[in-house]
Amino acid sequence: MNANTVSSNPKSEGTLPPGPQGLPVVGVAPKVLKDAMGFFLRAFQQYGDVVYFPVGAKKFYMLSHPDHVQYILQENNRNYHKASTYNKLKPLLGNGLVTSDGAYWLRQRRLIQPAFHRKRLAALASVMTDCATNLLDRWQSAADKDQPLDVADEFMRVTLDVVSQTMFSMSAAGSADEIRRNLPIILERTNEGFWEVVDMAWLPTPRNRQYQKALSKLDAVIYGIIKQRRQSKENFDDLLTMLLESADAETGERMTDVQLRDEIITIYLAGHETIANALSWGWYLLAQHPEVVSKLRAEADAVLQGRVPTADDVVNLKYARMVIDEVLRVYPSSWGIARTPLEVDKISGYCIPPGVVVVLSPYITHRHPAFWDEPEKFDPERFAPEHSAKRHPFAYFPFGGGPRLCIGNNFALMEATLILAMIVQRYELLLVADQVIEPQPVVTLRPRYGIQMLVRRRRTLDNHNRETI
Repeated sequence: MNANTVSSNPKSEGTLPPGPQGLPVVGVAPKVLKDAMGFFLRAFQQYGDVVYFPVGAKKFYMLSHPDHVQYILQENNRNYHKASTYNKLKPLLGNGLVTSDGAYWLRQRRLIQPAFHRKRLAALASVMTDCATNLLDRWQSAADKDQPLDVADEFMRVTLDVVSQTMFSMSAAGSADEIRRNLPIILERTNEGFWEVVDMAWLPTPRNRQYQKALSKLDAVIYGIIKQRRQSKENFDDLLTMLLESADAETGERMTDVQLRDEIITIYLAGHETIANALSWGWYLLAQHPEVVSKLRAEADAVLQGRVPTADDVVNLKYARMVIDEVLRVYPSSWGIARTPLEVDKISGYCIPPGVVVVLSPYITHRHPAFWDEPEKFDPERFAPEHSAKRHPFAYFPFGGGPRLCIGNNFALMEATLILAMIVQRYELLLVADQVIEPQPVVTLRPRYGIQMLVRRRRTLDNHNRETI
């Protein structure tokens, strides 16, 4: 297979793919800033698998066919780098695992990989379920008072606590509020900067000052974690210890505080955002599909028999995993992936010059009608083994693919599956009426205004009457 297989006729040299041209000077920047995912989807529907559009002086090529995704992320991945494309993320993530390239990235990947080994993950499951138990116990008060909860915020809290305890052997109690308050500000401004025609980051605008203040507060939390651990005399078996004790093979030098900061903040972002967003969007969808909730609950009852799940149960919570997979299809947390070619390439007959931005969007490819029937429909059965086996391997890529496949994908899937099963054991979640719920495509795909839900204690199994709000 190669990228040129998705081509009808060869194009003349220099021919641009079809796409919206936008306005003079700014191109399509106003449209993308207003509604990036809507713009991408409309462009795909109107122009097809290869779309060109300008944003100021930048040239973008959006590729949506799974063959293209496989070619960029796997078959010719060495030609497509992240570093320059992700410059706007550098103030937040520095030179961490997400933003680095080449030998440095490979070294860091090999260093961090053991923290996510399957055997190690099994030992972390009890931490995940302990954190989830604390969350569900806290919900009892809201259930008793019939008070709505913002489940998006609740899931951010619990996943922050999980990543803090599993990766850094510490409670998130002291840092969670600072992270939750400041991270959205940073992500929103980062996303705006990515689509700006002229770099405005240096201007002392109120928006930029707010961003810098939020970044400083986040840095203070991370450097505080590093300082505390360097001064500690305790022995911890966690990712932070691995990072602190690692040494360069040639020089013997250990990681600086700046390098540690970059990796810690990367793990914090990737380690809680994906799961929190998946659970938030999951319950938004589940609240509209009670038949799916019934199947989830029946599976949890049969597998768990009322007890707290363990890592060994995950393999038997098959329908829960299908639900998570379908949620990540409809609302992938990593909704857009960008790469920059180092050398000229040709895809579907079109020349892809070096220096342009190649965009792959799971949000779009997950809706490709050639690979997904009724793509806007929520249907976990799509991920039954007999259906998944027939599907193009890159028609679904919520965690990326190839060598840069998300290092924490199995961690995220296990955590989401365990928490989902524990919730259906104890509660029913009902959407509060008359609220605006819409995706906010920043670095991740968050619910813009949160998701307000009523938490009700689970009724007895022989009561089949459904409540309404």
